[in-house]
Amino acid sequence: MSIRTNIQMLINDHGRGASDGRTSERLNRITGMVVTCAAAATVEHAEAACEAARQAFPTWSELDPNARRTCHSKTADIIEQRVADFTELVMSETGATASWAGFNVKLAASMG
Repeated sequence: MSIRTNIQMLINDHGRGASDGRTSERLNRITGMVVTCAAAATVEHAEAACEAARQAFPTWSELDPNARRTCHSKTADIIEQRVADFTELVMSETGATASWAGFNVKLAASMG
């Protein structure tokens, strides 16, 4: 697996780096090597994310169950298309075996 760097936060549909330039590294639990390097959120980022969620909630709350299910199903489809990628990420970040990581990824997809 290659190291993924410069992973941004996604707030209100916009990728954002950390305003202070800080990052957070995720390490492979077995090898200790860096797996990902992502922007580190500040309190301001958390507040912006909460505000974006507050603004989005009225639209979401007006969706009927079928429309919500469609959104969740699209997410599940994306996860299912990338089971191998997500399984590898889970393994590298947690030290889980391939079977356990894959089981959890497939379980997550089935909840869509």
